[in-house]
Amino acid sequence: MVRASSGNKRGGRRLLKRGIRHKFTVERILQGFKPGDRVILSVDPSSRRGMPPLRLVGLAGIVLASRGTAYMVAIRDGNKRKDVLVRPEHLKLV
Repeated sequence: MVRASSGNKRGGRRLLKRGIRHKFTVERILQGFKPGDRVILSVDPSSRRGMPPLRLVGLAGIVLASRGTAYMVAIRDGNKRKDVLVRPEHLKLV
């Protein structure tokens, strides 16, 4: 038997699919956010860099600061507050 994979993209086939009419646009990478903006973590499968963990996809958070080209986003995971470093192509404004 083959050993089951346990990577961070495991179980993400549905989350990493794109529609046939969904095309890559540069505006997703060039969009900017300010501290205090409310955003939703959404994955853009065409870009692997700065992707949030797949179990956090769909959660809303608040932008804390920018770190280079990425943004520090505070989210609630149960009763814990977690800070996630995400690039702008994986974020949407609420």
